Amino acid sequence: MDGKKFHHYSQLHTLVLLYLSIGPLFAIPRTAATAFDIGVAPVVAGSGFTMVINFYSNLFCMRFISSKTQLKFLNSVGKICLTPIFALLIVILVILGVSKFNSTGVAAKTYATGGFSIRYWIYRRI
Repeated sequence: MDGKKFHHYSQLHTLVLLYLSIGPLFAIPRTAATAFDIGVAPVVAGSGFTMVINFYSNLFCMRFISSKTQLKFLNSVGKICLTPIFALLIVILVILGVSKFNSTGVAAKTYATGGFSIRYWIYRRI
């Protein structure tokens, strides 16, 4: 196909609809809804329509501003607080890992006596 079977306006409209359907019509509202459902809805009781619209507008305004001033933002964050924040997060991760996941639970009866050898023999016979 050489692309001359359709008028160039119909080709343009199809291309615009395709790009709009991929990004602004489906993906962007979904990311905002996910951010609201995970970040705000569990904390705030009775989140209504106005709260959702307010969150969406604030979120997209912050995204727009941060994308317009990207270099200044990355340079200031990188110089001031990026390394200490990462170091603190690593320390918190290690402390939580040692405190929460240090103890082992009681194993099921089949795994307490045989472990993985039971599964090996079952699957080998099949």
